Amino acid sequence: MTCSFIAADTGYERFMEEYDTIQTTAILTDPIPMQTQQKNIRKTVVIIIAVMVVILLLFLNKITTPRYLSAIELKINGLVLLEPAQPLALPYSADTRGRWLLIYSDEEQRRIVQELVTGLKAGIQKKSVLLSREALGTAVGRLNYDSGINIGIINDSGALMGYFKPPFEQRKMILTYSSTVTHR
Repeated sequence: MTCSFIAADTGYERFMEEYDTIQTTAILTDPIPMQTQQKNIRKTVVIIIAVMVVILLLFLNKITTPRYLSAIELKINGLVLLEPAQPLALPYSADTRGRWLLIYSDEEQRRIVQELVTGLKAGIQKKSVLLSREALGTAVGRLNYDSGINIGIINDSGALMGYFKPPFEQRKMILTYSSTVTHR
C-alpha cells in the first residue's frame, strides 16, 4: 500500500512541475500586452453602453409617438373623416396659418375643446388653435357638417378634414386628435 501511495505522490509532483512550466510559458509568451487588453475591454464596454442607449432611445420614441389609428378606429372614437377634405377660403391670421383648427359653436363645446387641447402633448398643442364658428365668417356656410352639434377639424392646409360627433369622450378625443395631427 505504501508503494502505490508513493507512486501516486510522484505523479502529483510531476503534474505540478508540468503545470508550473505551462503557466510560466504562457505568461512569458502572452501575445496580448496588458495595456492592449485594457483598451479592448474599454472599447467593448463603450460599445455595449452605446447599444443600450440606442435601444433606450428607440423605446422612448416608440412610447412617445401617438399611435396611428385606422379610419375605422377614428370613426369608432367619434371622428368622421371627410374624403376628400373640403378646401376652404379661411380668413387667416398669424396665429392660424399652418396650424390645425378646432372649430366650436358654443360655450359648452369651447370648454370641451379647451380640455382636449390641455390634455395634448406640448408639440401637438403648439400646432392647434381653437376657433369659434363665427370667426370663420363666410367660410362657415360652406362647411359640410352640422356645425351646431359637432366639433370641426381644419387641417394645416386650410381644408375641413372631419369633425368630432357627440358624445365627446375626452380620452378618445385626445387619442384620435393626436393620431390625426401626427399621421395625416
